[in-house]
Amino acid sequence: MCGVSDKAFRMIQELLGDAFEHAKILASLHDAKRIIKTLSIAYKKIDACPNDCMLYQGNDQELSRCKRCGTSRWKQKTRRNSIVRINVVVKKNGKSQVAKVLHYFPLIPRLQWMFMSSHRYQQDRVRFDGKVEDTGPPIKLSGGDILRQLENVHVTLGKVQMVAEKNVCDNIIYTILNDSGKSKDHLKVRKDLQLMEIRRDLWPQVDERYPTVIFSMLNSQKGVFLKTLKNVVFPDGHSSNISHCVDLHQQKLSGLKSHDNHTLMEYLLPIASRNVLPALVSVVLADFSTFFRRLCSKSIDPQQLPLLQEHVVLTLCRMEIIFHHLSLQSWYLCRLKQYVRNTAAPEGSIAEGYLSNEILTFCSRYLDNVESRINRPVHVDDRPSKDVTNNVTSMFPLIGKVVGAAAFFNLSPTERLQAHRHVLVNCTTVENFLE
Repeated sequence: MCGVSDKAFRMIQELLGDAFEHAKILASLHDAKRIIKTLSIAYKKIDACPNDCMLYQGNDQELSRCKRCGTSRWKQKTRRNSIVRINVVVKKNGKSQVAKVLHYFPLIPRLQWMFMSSHRYQQDRVRFDGKVEDTGPPIKLSGGDILRQLENVHVTLGKVQMVAEKNVCDNIIYTILNDSGKSKDHLKVRKDLQLMEIRRDLWPQVDERYPTVIFSMLNSQKGVFLKTLKNVVFPDGHSSNISHCVDLHQQKLSGLKSHDNHTLMEYLLPIASRNVLPALVSVVLADFSTFFRRLCSKSIDPQQLPLLQEHVVLTLCRMEIIFHHLSLQSWYLCRLKQYVRNTAAPEGSIAEGYLSNEILTFCSRYLDNVESRINRPVHVDDRPSKDVTNNVTSMFPLIGKVVGAAAFFNLSPTERLQAHRHVLVNCTTVENFLE
């Protein structure tokens, strides 16, 4: 919680217990975890090959060695002050210890949890007592009636999905373009591969140069890719002019907005990468694009969720094989590292921390008049103020908040006249006079 250590959290509990003697403050951190776990959608632990070749599940659940590389499923002891492993299995309480465990968070129950209704009438046992309802259907409304009811309703659609989509799209685009400042494939990552003793063919050399990969474009391929984006034409209103973000001379892509990333990720990426990247890479990117297009659609058929989950799991596995360190888990690793409390078992610590954060986020949806990450105002809050005290504020609502130092400048007579006309023409109060 906010990066607070376990010891600090216990001290806060003790302080609250002393300050509010009659309040029911939990005595320990363990008690708090035990309560929130009752709300959780648990993750699954699946044994995995240390080299990420296979999972020990289904028909392979009883195997003790990887079918592909022959590596033992169990953790091996090492010599003192050495990394050399000896052929002795590590055991704890007489049980063999697994070398690597996958912590799997199922997608379907979390989607159901996300869209779960919190309507107060679900708990109304008086009106909803199991009896058959024989009342007639609701009155059918015309389009004009619906429009009048929604006149003062302001809705922001797809904000969370588009932010996540932008982050993923940026990582993919800048990595395949091999952007020196934004690519996720760099020297530090290659050294991490060497430290973990995986993907030996990608390790850096003594002079800190490292081999190229199949998903990285050459200069000629970059030119073809960027020309495709620059010359694309959309129907009016479908997308902004992405060509303004393309610099063919420096072979860079910059200034992309969230909707630009949305268009790139779901429509342009599969087409633009088809002729410049190997089929192995372009096909996986096309499948990943299809997943986002289905996930961000206006409606999702609940019966298609199992197929969607199967599709994304297979796609992510194929991406991790190709991009090695550039899977979604690696892109998110910097944030997940904050959950580590036990350095001896970082994966399990991260899983528990992520689960606790997921539970607290879910609970915050049911708290009224409490600021949380769900209803927290953005950095630049440009929502209209709800406080309408007089005619002036109703005509010119207070929007946003002051950010930074104020700057003053003088308008020319022409600029002042234009601003005055713009305000009057767009003010609802003077519409009757304009007519």
